[in-house]
Amino acid sequence: MTSLATIFLYILPDKDNVLVIFQYLLIIVSFILFSIIIIKNNDGKFGNGLVSLILYFDMILFAVALIAVYLKTNNMINKYQEYYLAYAIEVIIISFFGYIAPKLPFNRYIGLRLPWIVVDESTWIYAHKICRKETIPLLCVGTILFISAHLIFKNLDYMYDVAVGLILVYILIPSLLSLHYFRKMYGSSK
Repeated sequence: MTSLATIFLYILPDKDNVLVIFQYLLIIVSFILFSIIIIKNNDGKFGNGLVSLILYFDMILFAVALIAVYLKTNNMINKYQEYYLAYAIEVIIISFFGYIAPKLPFNRYIGLRLPWIVVDESTWIYAHKICRKETIPLLCVGTILFISAHLIFKNLDYMYDVAVGLILVYILIPSLLSLHYFRKMYGSSK
């Protein structure tokens, strides 16, 4: 839900502030629901340190989302600043997920939720290790392209394309590699 709301910040046209407020509120609600799910369903699979880290991160992102809504609704930022703020939120989310991904145990609440990943623990581990390995290189390339789109081309559409492309590539790489891994390990037996 959070990822979709973040993507919608770029995809849906920003004609009025109502849509932007709705998108940020969707992010906030998803963080709150996620926190409730983690707290209520912590069945010993997550270490207390990991749960605390995730909940603190949720609170920080909650505050950032509220600040972003305030800045946008009061017209305190221009279009380029809005794109930079949305991109910064995206980078923070990707960075955090890249950091915790290999620490996530095989579970049904958080992580990559693709059919071939959730049926096999070794595929789960493989996919989440890839997330960790790809995070820094993709963020470096994405940030260079994002800044170049602004400074060299001065084009919001290019900035948008880089931001959406970063999310898609970040999800696509571990998805395809884990699918290949799963098929190699199990063929069509599962």
